[in-house]
Amino acid sequence: MDNYVLFTDSTADLPQEIIEEFDIHVVPMRLMIDNKSFYENELDSAEFYGMIKTSHKTITTTQVNPQEYEDCFEKFLKDGKNVLYICFSSSLSGCYNSACIAANELNSKYDFKVKVVDSLSASMGEGMLVYKLALKKKSGLGFEESISWAEENRLKICHLFTVDDLNHLRKSGRLSRTSAFLGSMLNIKPVLHVDNEGRLVGISKTRGRHKSIETIAEMVERYSEGLSNDIIFISHGDCLDDAKELAEKVKEKTGITNIVFGDITPMIGTHTGLGTLAIFFEGNQR
Repeated sequence: MDNYVLFTDSTADLPQEIIEEFDIHVVPMRLMIDNKSFYENELDSAEFYGMIKTSHKTITTTQVNPQEYEDCFEKFLKDGKNVLYICFSSSLSGCYNSACIAANELNSKYDFKVKVVDSLSASMGEGMLVYKLALKKKSGLGFEESISWAEENRLKICHLFTVDDLNHLRKSGRLSRTSAFLGSMLNIKPVLHVDNEGRLVGISKTRGRHKSIETIAEMVERYSEGLSNDIIFISHGDCLDDAKELAEKVKEKTGITNIVFGDITPMIGTHTGLGTLAIFFEGNQR
């Protein structure tokens, strides 16, 4: 088996037990809170969402710079190991470009190499790709084969999201002020997905939270028909009860019982807000 380490970033929203079980290395993303910089791993999800609920702090996100990536990767190259980094979608962040700059610099200096793969995914969609790749690595898949597998299978990971507060989508530039206002007045809950270019786009609108959850469960059933999904990931922005409701509906419709829950961590939660609910699975289409 090739000697390589598997990296992702904190936007993958993977539970700590999976990270530890498969020895996955995580690049922490950064955010600014009232102009003070924090790495995501310095804030747990409860602390972050509590801050959104109770304070008026200004929270923004920032990308990891090339030097930070070099600092993460270089010690493994010096130790005689290749690095495979599965990165947050390039359509949602500039981190992919920064990581590629770092990889090019390091690859010119060392015999062992860094390969950056654009996941074209977000949250636990990225996490699911990394998880499945970690299983392949554990079973003996080598460095070059793992790169090929990741690139060939990344678009098989489906993402379905709904948000509770449309104003967060407005602030992130994905919804107009007028649409956010009218949607809130009418209790509209959009269903969104991540497309083949790794962009977050709307695909449906429902009225009310429970209807949006039912709609997502129906989409999971339809998009995964004929496939042997053995696991589903669900992430949420401080709405575990809704996540459990979605899980039960999906179990009823698909028979899949192995469901992993995770928190939507601050990098993504800053843009999607409280009450965001997302599900990830292998599907026939995105």
